[in-house]
Amino acid sequence: MRTKKMKAAIVIGTYNNEDYIVETIKSVKSQTYEYWEALVIDNGSTDQTSAIAIKEISGDPRFKFIQKGNEGPSAFRNLGYQKIGVSSDYIHFLDGDDLLCPNFMSIMCEYLNKNLKVGVVACQFDVINHNGDFV
Repeated sequence: MRTKKMKAAIVIGTYNNEDYIVETIKSVKSQTYEYWEALVIDNGSTDQTSAIAIKEISGDPRFKFIQKGNEGPSAFRNLGYQKIGVSSDYIHFLDGDDLLCPNFMSIMCEYLNKNLKVGVVACQFDVINHNGDFV
């Protein structure tokens, strides 16, 4: 078991998520785990997603932003790993229309700290509609 706090990274990939990106970023900001950084990668959105995301993360040094062309989800994940993966012990990929529960990173990091032979952690998810109601 590790005793020091490990740094975690959240890579948010977004494409035309102007209706959701603020809530996605807020769910990252609400994490109870303190030792994290986040990278928002806009995958060539044609709506206002980039401007909205930049405004939402402005002034928060835990966030960085990258704008790139639209190449699909695997491209944002690969780029995110290249840009942030080496500076963090753990990494989580999050789509720009998804939300994290406030204790997600705490649970994930605590589990990985206690189970050193584990390399990948997955979790169950809840499906919500456009209004945030559980489906």
